[in-house]
Amino acid sequence: MKKPLNYFKSIINTLAGKLFFLNKNSSHRKLKILMILPYPPYPVYTGGAVRVFQKIKYFGSRHHLTVASFCGPKRMKEQLDKILKPYCKKTILVKREKADMDTHAGLPYIVLRSTTGKMWEALKKLGENFDIVMIDRINSAMYLELFNSCYTILEEHNIESRILKQYADHNIYKPMEDVSENEYDIKQANLLQAFETQHWPLFNLRTTVSEIDRDLMLSRCGSEILVVNNGIDTDEVQPVEYDCNGKILYMGNMSYRPNIEAVKYFMNSIHPVLIRKDPGLAFCIAGVNITAQVREQAESLNIECIESPQDMSDVAQKCSVTIVPLQIGSGTRIKILHAMAMGLPVVSTSLGCEGLSATDGEHLLVRNDPESFADGVLKIRSDEELRNRLRLNGRRLVKQKYNWHKILRQYENELVNKVSEKSKDVNI
Repeated sequence: MKKPLNYFKSIINTLAGKLFFLNKNSSHRKLKILMILPYPPYPVYTGGAVRVFQKIKYFGSRHHLTVASFCGPKRMKEQLDKILKPYCKKTILVKREKADMDTHAGLPYIVLRSTTGKMWEALKKLGENFDIVMIDRINSAMYLELFNSCYTILEEHNIESRILKQYADHNIYKPMEDVSENEYDIKQANLLQAFETQHWPLFNLRTTVSEIDRDLMLSRCGSEILVVNNGIDTDEVQPVEYDCNGKILYMGNMSYRPNIEAVKYFMNSIHPVLIRKDPGLAFCIAGVNITAQVREQAESLNIECIESPQDMSDVAQKCSVTIVPLQIGSGTRIKILHAMAMGLPVVSTSLGCEGLSATDGEHLLVRNDPESFADGVLKIRSDEELRNRLRLNGRRLVKQKYNWHKILRQYENELVNKVSEKSKDVNI
């Protein structure tokens, strides 16, 4: 029996409706996303830049992405625009102005530096035609009021006020010359803590990189908080050819104060113990922006400084242990995930590996005083069974739990669901 034309039209309309529904609610629905960044996401010299650039690549390849970021001079702006173009529908790159200390005298310094008239005007021109606005770190929180009709997310890499308080405790941070270090640090820590507590609840969603940071935020902000781990590209970073007699390695951005303090602590307190126990040990510091002060002290101790290595794996294959003797920090350390992905055993302080699902003796060694830290380094070099266990388990851990693609796919699914729920609420 011949079916009437309306029958086939009905079937087609039903299927079209189902396909539309599936597309609308699937994790592959293309969203309009705006990322607002306080620092350039490239070059990827810092853990923060690594995280942001991975997000740009992932969301830019799957959604309609606009990135607004501060940047450097014209040449750097052109380079950054070229790097971002394959992933972004639009880029807004603004040269950072000098902070206006008088206009926003009550703002914490890190917020003041990222709140400029040029960025404000550039963002205002975009309008609010976005499904999601991702504001990177508390530094950029002042721009929230421009996007009241959008689903807004504050993405915290660290709890910044906590780091400022640690600076005050160690009396090491002094961005201004007209007040004492300790007075300035305490004032800024208190200002920032109050600013965080006031602004965190204003966002639809907040993210942290660890459960520890989530719990700390939750104690001051009862709103929803999602943990989005740091990660590593385990396809790109492969295990290196290992040298059990190789150098002791510290890697990181050496313009970042916690890294500077970690290296100073190592050179002043741990290095003498290691040299006393094994005078033949070799050491190296690998990273960007190695300060003159660090370089001078390192050279006096015969510690090699490797500035801006093209590929950290080339450095790692000549090393036996990665050290993370951090005394200051929040969030989680991508340098540890990087070392594990390369199959390089890690010795860390408790603070250094804080927030990671890594167990002492299984994935790394955790040692908190100079003597035991040095013993941990020497134990790895002498104990083949231990170092093989750490190398195997560390690599397995990052593949299973800290793979960027898995982390961002799960995050994406969460966001699509939340935007869909918000749309339903608006329609109701």
